[in-house]
Amino acid sequence: MTMSADGTRLATSGVDGTVRVWDLTDPTPRLTTVIPDADLAGRDFRFSPDNRQLPQPAKGGVRVWYLDPGDVISQICTLSITTMGESTWKHYFPEEPYQRPCS
Repeated sequence: MTMSADGTRLATSGVDGTVRVWDLTDPTPRLTTVIPDADLAGRDFRFSPDNRQLPQPAKGGVRVWYLDPGDVISQICTLSITTMGESTWKHYFPEEPYQRPCS
């Protein structure tokens, strides 16, 4: 697990490879982002300085996990993936209101 530099976010990884990002700004931590198959278990990973990404060293470079829904939408649209249904959205961003990408 790793905490953001400002102490507002916590990322946990499990043996199943799933990373969960928690918002710690309220008295009760709130799950904000789920990254399945991130393969970060047992690895050293840290938040970017602005807390919007989890960079991961990868073979031949860096893999970046975007944590902000707006950044994810931008990446989806850039990659020409024009649809993401509400159920898929809720899987990755359980506490965020649904935003239809690329509309």
